[in-house]
Amino acid sequence: MKNKKTMLIISVVVIGLLAAACGGLNQNGEALSASGTISSTSVNIAPEVSGKIAEVAAQEGDEVQKGDLLFRVEDDLLQSQYDQAEASRKVAEMAVQAAEDQLATAKIQYDLVAQQAQSAMPDYYQTTWDKSPLDEFDRPAWYFTQSEEITAAQNVVADAQTKLDAKLKEMDKVLADANNAGFVDLEKRLANAQYTLRAADSTLEIAKDAADNDALEENAQDQYDLALADLENVQKEYDQALNTTAAEDVLDARAAAAVAQVQLDNARNLLAEVQVGSDSLQVQSAAAAVQQAQSALDQAQANLSAAEANVKTLNIQLEKTKVYAPISGVVLLKNLEEGELVNAGSQVMKVGNLDEVKVTVYIPEDQYGLINLGQDVVVTVDSFPEKSYTGKVAYISDEAEFTPSNVQTVEGRKSTVFAVEITLPNPDHDLKSGMPADVKFIQ
Repeated sequence: MKNKKTMLIISVVVIGLLAAACGGLNQNGEALSASGTISSTSVNIAPEVSGKIAEVAAQEGDEVQKGDLLFRVEDDLLQSQYDQAEASRKVAEMAVQAAEDQLATAKIQYDLVAQQAQSAMPDYYQTTWDKSPLDEFDRPAWYFTQSEEITAAQNVVADAQTKLDAKLKEMDKVLADANNAGFVDLEKRLANAQYTLRAADSTLEIAKDAADNDALEENAQDQYDLALADLENVQKEYDQALNTTAAEDVLDARAAAAVAQVQLDNARNLLAEVQVGSDSLQVQSAAAAVQQAQSALDQAQANLSAAEANVKTLNIQLEKTKVYAPISGVVLLKNLEEGELVNAGSQVMKVGNLDEVKVTVYIPEDQYGLINLGQDVVVTVDSFPEKSYTGKVAYISDEAEFTPSNVQTVEGRKSTVFAVEITLPNPDHDLKSGMPADVKFIQ
């Protein structure tokens, strides 16, 4: 009985060893093999700007490092635009400096004016608190705050301005009334006669002081006499017309407008009296100057930002005229020459990394289980029949596909395969993209 158990264990072990030895073998007991094509990681190179090629720094087959210059597009126009933009930026910088200086000056001026205005406040209080400005006002002079007095004075000024506007409008209406046209014409003649006499009087005085003035004085005297006679005649006509209704209406309108004008002037004077200290017109003007200088500085800084952005944009465009290798590798394709015109986005070079290449093969579904990630493979190519290259399985697809992919027959749909990707070290760059390759999976 013991011998039978021993024999059973030995049989199981032998079967396991045989199964392990057969791993990676196809149904005929041969090592699994497949064929594919060598490929490499490559990058198509295209310029981002159109123009004429100024320099080609790499030729087909050259090895390049990441960041090496490949070619350069002419940049004369962009360089000129950049120089102009840089000059504008410097002008904008100087404008900012000037605006900053102007703001500093305005602030100093404001401080000086404010200090002077504040120093006058003790005298103001001493004067205003001494007694009430009106006997009819039975409150102390300090009763209202300065702010309240300013507001009241401003309201009076606004009211006086409104009344003056109304009176002037009424006066214009009276003067334009056809019933008053005769008297208004007399007013105009009287005004003209008055100024004519004043001019003649000044001329006569000059003539009297002149050397050899007999003829001058005589003529000047004649002009004066004529002007005086004219004024007397017009004045007589005017006096006779004062008893008319037209004269009464015109004089009332003029008097009302004159009183309204004086009322406005007095209101403004009263407002100026209480606008002292920080509320003085000088301080307000200085504050406005500071605000204006600040606005000018803000505008200058905005202009500088725009100028700097323009310089930055042109610098980026200039950099785009130089095309560098995005990866280290070999120039696989060069489709440009110096002096040739190229369009932005057109492929003119290709750089590939040949230090490591890959082969993609397709394994039938019934042999899918014989492949493992990391499994060693031996690759041969027709170009170097005496050499072999060792690689590893780097990727096994988890989804079956048809080959060819457009098969529609029932028979064809049974021919499903799985893609397997193999990576190969290629330090000597023997293996090139597009080479047919045969692969054997090693166990």
